[in-house]
Amino acid sequence: MTRDEVYQHAKELGFTKEETVLMEDAMRIGYEIGRKFEREACARVCESLSCEWGHQPNILQAEQATMRECAAAIRNRA
Repeated sequence: MTRDEVYQHAKELGFTKEETVLMEDAMRIGYEIGRKFEREACARVCESLSCEWGHQPNILQAEQATMRECAAAIRNRA
């Protein structure tokens, strides 16, 4: 749906163009908040994975570092 169509439908429902723009802004903000929470949830999954090589200290450290790096990369996505 084009922006003009959205404005037309909003006008038919009694909203002004300004009110429609405010609603678009609110939806955009909600979308960004949702993305942030989804990224955080994914990062936490990375951090909570069980390590397969707990009996090998060097490999365990590498596994843990990889999990932290993956979580940080997810959190830093724009």
